[in-house]
Amino acid sequence: MLSPCRFGARSMRDITISIDVFAALWALREPEEQSENAILQRVIGEYVEYRRLAKISATAGPQAHSAHQEPTKQDSPPRVLREVYASEKTQGSKLPVGESEMGKIRWVDDVRAALRALGGSASLHEIYKATAARRREGSRSVPRTLEATVRRTLEDHSSDSANFRGADLFTNIGRGEWALRDRAQ
Repeated sequence: MLSPCRFGARSMRDITISIDVFAALWALREPEEQSENAILQRVIGEYVEYRRLAKISATAGPQAHSAHQEPTKQDSPPRVLREVYASEKTQGSKLPVGESEMGKIRWVDDVRAALRALGGSASLHEIYKATAARRREGSRSVPRTLEATVRRTLEDHSSDSANFRGADLFTNIGRGEWALRDRAQ
């Protein structure tokens, strides 16, 4: 854990981040973390510790590990770094229905489930409400940017959109109306 004097809340600064970075940050949230600051404090702490252990391991050289030795913490990056790397590596991959990367619920999973619960098609307003309810039920964050995040998720996963860059899951059936792609066909 990071020391309060180094990463404490003595003074706070505002930073501007994209919706994608904000969503990725909250996807890394542990249940006890109630703010972006708490999430970043843990993630940075894990990264600093990983770098420290990697430096020690590199200094010790290959003779430090015997053939019979179990892998240690310094042999692989922290879980949070593996998740970020995996999500960047698999971005745009097509997953089978109901599966999510690394077993974590993603925004696209919540939006898809909300649309299913609404019968396969709904207005943006209904999708916002259903997605927020689903995230609350799962004890996940409901950020102030929920509406923008839902719209971005729909557009990223719809070949009808100029922003399309993922699996083709949704279709725009009218102004402010969206449906599951498999239902619309």
